[in-house]
Formats: sequence, C-alpha cells, structure tokens
Amino acid sequence: MQLIVFDLDNTLILTDGPEFDSIRRSLAGKNDITALKDYLSRRGRLVKIPEKCITELHRRFRLGVFSRAPHAYVSFMLKYCYPHTAFDVVVGYEDVGRLFKPHPYGIRKAMSASGITDPNEVLYVGDDMTDRVTAENAGCRFLHWYWTGDYGKIIRHPVCLDELCRI
Repeated sequence: MQLIVFDLDNTLILTDGPEFDSIRRSLAGKNDITALKDYLSRRGRLVKIPEKCITELHRRFRLGVFSRAPHAYVSFMLKYCYPHTAFDVVVGYEDVGRLFKPHPYGIRKAMSASGITDPNEVLYVGDDMTDRVTAENAGCRFLHWYWTGDYGKIIRHPVCLDELCRI
C-alpha cells in the first residue's frame, strides 16, 4: 500500500448535524470561511482520528483526502484539526466537476497526483455506503470507519485504527 485517502466529514472529523451541512453548502464556490470559523470557535476541534496516528501513517504512506465538500472548507478543516500534518493531496468537489461520489474520479485524481497507477496500492477510509461504493468503483481497498453517535465510542470494521496505524 502506498496511499491512504480519507473521506473528511465524519471520518477524519466529526461533523454531524444540520449546522455543519448548512455551512458546507454556503461555501460552495466561495472562499469566505467566516461562518465556519465562528461555529468552530463555539464547538472546538472535533478530531476523530488523532493527529498522532495520522503523523505515524504519514511516515509510511502518502496521505490524501477526498471529500464532497468545497475545497475551501476541506483545506480549512484540515489546517484547523490537523495543524501539524501536510496531506499530500486534497480533492474537493470543485476538483471532480460533476463526477461526485460514488464515481471513482476523486480517488483516481488523488492516485494520479500521487503518481500511483495500481488501485491495489490505495486504501480509502470512509464512513458510509457511498464511500464504500466509491472505493469499489475505483478498485481500491476500503476501511469503514464511523462513530455510533456517542463521543468516543467507535465501531471498528474491518480493522481498528490501531491496526491501521501498525500497517
């Protein structure tokens, strides 16, 4: 495996709720992230995967993010929640035209930017069925990673994050 691509919302960062959805939609095609900054100042960092683990993975693999969210939102959230990690490739919805998930174009774009041609060298980490189908359509491996709704309580399938960090 050479590349791990993460979904952002509810995979790397816990962003459930209508307020986050509204903020994401308001950022479409814009770079003004004032509403996002205001919301985060009230709510705080919501990291699902600790930066220590991301840093450990980044020592061994290229890391990417593929999200349906606007690029300005994705970039800001990564800098806010993972300030010491420079992801190798970030693909937002503007980067895929109308080829949204479950179309594999976003993963393929991350692969291309990373110089990878074999999808077997890619792991996509996501939180829902759309992410799973996206990985299947791209021909890469998939890790389903999601919360049960209780902060700190995690369902792990098929492997836990500790196992992912030890790959």
